[in-house]
Amino acid sequence: MLLEKLILTKDGAEILRRRLVKLQREFAEISRIKTETAENAGNLWHDNPAFDEISAKQRMLIYAMDKIKRQLEAAQIIDPSIVSERSKVAIGSTVDVSINKSKTKKIVISDPIVANPHKGLISYQSPLGAAVLGAKANEVRSYQADGKKFEVEIIAIR
Repeated sequence: MLLEKLILTKDGAEILRRRLVKLQREFAEISRIKTETAENAGNLWHDNPAFDEISAKQRMLIYAMDKIKRQLEAAQIIDPSIVSERSKVAIGSTVDVSINKSKTKKIVISDPIVANPHKGLISYQSPLGAAVLGAKANEVRSYQADGKKFEVEIIAIR
């Protein structure tokens, strides 16, 4: 399965790498427990609920590790501090916006791994992030979220 190019900041890639290491450690521990469970049951692998539960957990970990590996392989790592064109919104841009002519607020366009809307870190893949990406100051763009239509005005790009 091919993944579309995922743009990550160095921080986002590092977070994924740390998650992968954590999952690999958990997988090693689960594998150890699985071996002990099989040995304690006298190698009775069939009709062993504890063994089945551990096997299911192991499959989930393999899936999660493979997903992170694919994301890292497909990722384009960027340095948001080197935004080539400051006149347009890019990943790493700090942007003052007004949504539906409300009070101006500051957002930072980030990668999906470090995104945290409560802290103003908006993923470029989110409806708002996708709407402002590539926009210039004083431009108004529309987007939809939760079945509602919004207009966002780019007040300033920093």
